[in-house]
Amino acid sequence: MSKKPASFIETPVAEGIIYFCYGCIFILGLSGNTLVMAVVFMNKNMQTITNIFITNLAISDLLLCVVDVTFTPIAFYSKHWRMPNILCKIIAMTMSVAVHVSTLTSTAIAVNRFLVIRYPLLPRMQAGLCSLLIITIWLISILISIPMGVFYKTDDRKNITICKLIWPEESSKEVFALFGFLLQFIVPSFIIIYCYFNVSKILHVRCKHRCRTSHKTRAKEEVEIRRKRRTNKMLISVVIIFSACWIPFNIFWVINDVKNPTDDKTKSQYTTIFFICHLIAMSSVIYNPFIYGWMNENFKNEFRHFFKCLCRKSQFDEIERLNGRILTGNKQRDLKKIPKQQILVELKERKSEISSFPDIIESNTCQSPVNYSNDVTTSE
Repeated sequence: MSKKPASFIETPVAEGIIYFCYGCIFILGLSGNTLVMAVVFMNKNMQTITNIFITNLAISDLLLCVVDVTFTPIAFYSKHWRMPNILCKIIAMTMSVAVHVSTLTSTAIAVNRFLVIRYPLLPRMQAGLCSLLIITIWLISILISIPMGVFYKTDDRKNITICKLIWPEESSKEVFALFGFLLQFIVPSFIIIYCYFNVSKILHVRCKHRCRTSHKTRAKEEVEIRRKRRTNKMLISVVIIFSACWIPFNIFWVINDVKNPTDDKTKSQYTTIFFICHLIAMSSVIYNPFIYGWMNENFKNEFRHFFKCLCRKSQFDEIERLNGRILTGNKQRDLKKIPKQQILVELKERKSEISSFPDIIESNTCQSPVNYSNDVTTSE
């Protein structure tokens, strides 16, 4: 007879639900953050300081998608750790590194926005300094996460190998959990709240002050202030959603380390709570691209343009696949070099089923049509 599951989370139904949820997070997180990176890397006008930091957030989210979202349910439901010992360390350390990178990057964005708006005459941050800051953020995150890589080990018990955190002393895990929670959320949250509160206050004061200037100057500066407010709202939304997703998981982790349940019933309840909190935390990787597309006109336009080009390329490739190269006499000519009207005449003779062709070859290039002069300055 098969062994009865100890709790609902171990039943086949729960296993299917868990794999489905993690699968959705993986697909949406991977595609969304890859899209954010693509539109920034492929368009020089999008490579502002803020967008470079945003790309760093996307990279950390991708890291979570590839490692933690993939292996966490597999490790639990396989019951027995069959993967290499080094992977046990990498999975634990990766999540810690990615979370610290996200919080430190969000803090760097908030501080940069505060300096740009509070001290407008100071030299703006350049791409070189921004890259150096990002490298420093990753190094700090790795250093903070080293204990996870050191003390996460495979443990053999009753012929079953599991991957777990084994501290040399019981008090160590409580200290590390509280220290991590303080460093991951309390300190960065205080800095971020301080920066954005002052930024909002400064913009409000400037908006009232501009009302006394001439109509032409006032209109131009009001547009600039509204643009900065939109950007701030977007960045604040990113921080709020990230915090809302990760705080439950970190609170659970602190409680788990302090109480350390031993009986099977409590462990089963903790496992269920773990998956709920972990799923909420991992879901943080899917929200940012939607926020950018909703609250930032540049990202919205770039996303639309990207999919439009992708669709056009797919249709164009399909036509080339069906028609190959159009033959006139004994010469073979490239489809893209033939005048549009001549193509239409020859296609009607050879492939009457391709009725949508006139709308496809409207443009053979996919350069961004977006004008950034009124929305994002290259220094931000």
